[in-house]
Amino acid sequence: MKRAILAAAVLVSLPAQADTFLDINGFSQHSLPYYNYAGERHRFNESNAGLGITHEVYNNLEAKAGFYDNSYNKESLYIAANFKLPWVVREITLSPSIAVGLVSGYNNTPMHSGMLQPYVMPNFQIRYKHAGMLLGYIPGAESGKNEVPVSVVTLQFQYKL
Repeated sequence: MKRAILAAAVLVSLPAQADTFLDINGFSQHSLPYYNYAGERHRFNESNAGLGITHEVYNNLEAKAGFYDNSYNKESLYIAANFKLPWVVREITLSPSIAVGLVSGYNNTPMHSGMLQPYVMPNFQIRYKHAGMLLGYIPGAESGKNEVPVSVVTLQFQYKL
């Protein structure tokens, strides 16, 4: 229900003339396969199913919101601004970018964050006509005390609405 309300609120607030994309949140790859929490060893979730919306506010700025199953098998909600430097080659757009935002769902995990946690994610987008994908990188985040920092690569698919 939360998901439907979030998606409806975002869609209703978007102007019709700007480009808007449906984001399909999919996969991640961690630099280590396991983390320790509460004295037990767990495998990171690398199937991060979820949906989101990306709305192009300007040519070099996007607003993003959505949800996904995070690395600790908890639901996360996110909202972000994605600053990009688009480079168009015929019908292909390549965009090195950086997303800055807030994400929920990491309390009661080895991250020991509050209800909302800030994040910064360098990313690279490629779009062709009505489809695209975004490859993101989250540098070495510690998953707990005395743990080795774990980096994450993420993949998101985008379809123009």
